[in-house]
Amino acid sequence: IIKSLEVPEDIKIREFLTLFGKPDYLLTFEAPDEEKAMSFILKFVSVAVPKTSVGVPVEKV
Repeated sequence: IIKSLEVPEDIKIREFLTLFGKPDYLLTFEAPDEEKAMSFILKFVSVAVPKTSVGVPVEKV
């Protein structure tokens, strides 16, 4: 699923990394809103247990 995943046009993949340890992968992406982000994340539940965090640029804090 990961190699053949179709990314919606409004989702921007920033990084896709494999890690040594848990989690095994890290996917950083941008979505226009939380609903679109959740819809994208749910595509992974058949092969992974997604964990999410919202990132905020330091300049905006």
